[in-house]
Amino acid sequence: MKALEEEIEKSKKDFKNMKHISKVLLASVTLSFAKIVKTLKKKVYYLVNTVDKLSKGKSNFENVLASQNFVFGKAGLGFNPQNKQDKFSKSFSRKPEKQPIVKSKQPVVTCFYCMKNGHLV
Repeated sequence: MKALEEEIEKSKKDFKNMKHISKVLLASVTLSFAKIVKTLKKKVYYLVNTVDKLSKGKSNFENVLASQNFVFGKAGLGFNPQNKQDKFSKSFSRKPEKQPIVKSKQPVVTCFYCMKNGHLV
């Protein structure tokens, strides 16, 4: 009987030691999980901010592209168009300029050998 009582006392001590060890392990695991949770929260915050920046940047880029004016458009301060035409009509179709026709009495031909007007070599 004494052996059984000693064994029961030994088991109680072992149980108390195991209970203490489990509390210590639980505390350390809780601290490590807390650290992991903190790092994960920081990563999530960083990623959310990055996605926000990218989406704002994309919307700003689209706004800039939408606000650009036509290359040949002269609309703005101080411009009052007299006749409203198609924007491409003046820029791509050019009318040939009229050059005055000069009528000469005689064709001017110079000889390269004797340097006199009126004949060739």
